[in-house]
Amino acid sequence: GKDGSWYILEDNLRVPSGASYPMIARDLCRRSSPETFRQYQIEDNRNYAQLLRKTMDHVNTGGHTVILDVADYTHMTVVGASRDDAAGEAFDKIGRVLGLPYPGGAALDALSREGDPDKYPLPPAVIRDHPYDFSFSGLKTAAVNLIHNAGQKGQAVNRADLAAAVSRTVAQSVVPRVVAAAKDHGRRRVCAAGGVAANSTLRALLEEECRKAGLELYLPPLKLCGDNGSMIACQAYFEYMAGNLGDPSQNCFATLPASEDVCRYESGM
Repeated sequence: GKDGSWYILEDNLRVPSGASYPMIARDLCRRSSPETFRQYQIEDNRNYAQLLRKTMDHVNTGGHTVILDVADYTHMTVVGASRDDAAGEAFDKIGRVLGLPYPGGAALDALSREGDPDKYPLPPAVIRDHPYDFSFSGLKTAAVNLIHNAGQKGQAVNRADLAAAVSRTVAQSVVPRVVAAAKDHGRRRVCAAGGVAANSTLRALLEEECRKAGLELYLPPLKLCGDNGSMIACQAYFEYMAGNLGDPSQNCFATLPASEDVCRYESGM
């Protein structure tokens, strides 16, 4: 609930409404025992977090498209990533030119279900000789140019068909690389996360290709694909249990690689 400028997490725990989720998670770690802190985790996120050992994870958001080899809750290695735009960023920018609301991922996905993905050929978001990396800038530019060129000629672009083509191109660029990374690194489980993991085309192709490859696939429910504080608090719990504690004044590092230990970075850096 909310009480003025404070959010009530428990009867005896109040945090400022302007506090960031990392701040809340950090304060929970500092002020609570592991047993008490565990109570603050949302049940669904805790259950899914238990699956994250020895998996090949695909994190796909508005800012990141990454393949991670997850050995344990606090030990991850970046296997592949986008060299430029993330898939979610491409969805947002293409959606804006199509006149869709921001963020564009959900609206583009809904529109794509009415379209023909074969209508507009688009370049795959892959990099030759780099089997796990991506590049979505070419896909974004091709779609935007297609819309602009059609407008200059007085022609209409079928928005549903283009949305379907974009969704399928992203899925066909991402899924084979995630599956290949899992097989090449000896992982039998695949997990997807992030806002783009809610895309219906991506989810369907992940299910199909993981089934063909004999891989276990774990997809979070749609309500846990978008940003939520519980996933930050849940990760903070595992970091706390592993003894990874930072200075109370430590800042956030949005661009720190997942393989780095954020707690060794001082707030002034």
